[in-house]
Amino acid sequence: MAPNNSNPSLSHALEALGEVRIANFSQAQLQSDGFVSSWFQTKIRPFLASPSPNFLFCLSSKNFSCHTYQTVIRVFSSQRPSMEQETQQAVFTHFIKPFLSRNDSSDPGCVSSIRSSEEWIQANLGGFSGFASLRDLQALNPNFSSAESLSVLTPAQVAQLTLSSGASNDTDQIDRCLSDLRRCERDGQSFPAIPLHRLQEITHVLLGYLRKSASVINEPGRADALNCAVWLPVRA
Repeated sequence: MAPNNSNPSLSHALEALGEVRIANFSQAQLQSDGFVSSWFQTKIRPFLASPSPNFLFCLSSKNFSCHTYQTVIRVFSSQRPSMEQETQQAVFTHFIKPFLSRNDSSDPGCVSSIRSSEEWIQANLGGFSGFASLRDLQALNPNFSSAESLSVLTPAQVAQLTLSSGASNDTDQIDRCLSDLRRCERDGQSFPAIPLHRLQEITHVLLGYLRKSASVINEPGRADALNCAVWLPVRA
């Protein structure tokens, strides 16, 4: 297990660096690959395991280019194993989501140079993509395609997909979702515990779709797909 470097001392030091140095970076510096890489990858990387919400929110207001923003995301992702869960959530909530939601850049959402939704998630959310809801992904990228990104969605995001109105009669998509859930199970992933009423709703939807598709139900190895409890631990 990686050491937990998230602590108040590093957080205070990073806050001070943000106020004294980062706040004074020029736009040219913020959009320079070499400059941003030097600062975030080398000079302050150890401190990035302990960002405060205020530091993150201030960082989201900086005029990074999409390319330099993605450099910062890669560095944050490299520090994620040393972050507390709450800090990981904060990186998404206070940095990633506000930055990608900005409309004052030449490429809102950083979508123009991306070839697929899977690539967009990896480049712009990095190791923090699991903290986004499916609705977040769709809002941050108007061109987001769940079909292109199934392989990088979390089980919880796949569950949200099965409940979305756009999937209501698409048994092919449900088949892909179930295949991906089986992959997640093999990889040791599982749904987070969810309330019983949501489990029942997801189960109802999945069973309804499966009954519409004899090919899915009769496919070898699919019989146990009906047992949604394989992926959905219940929280009373």
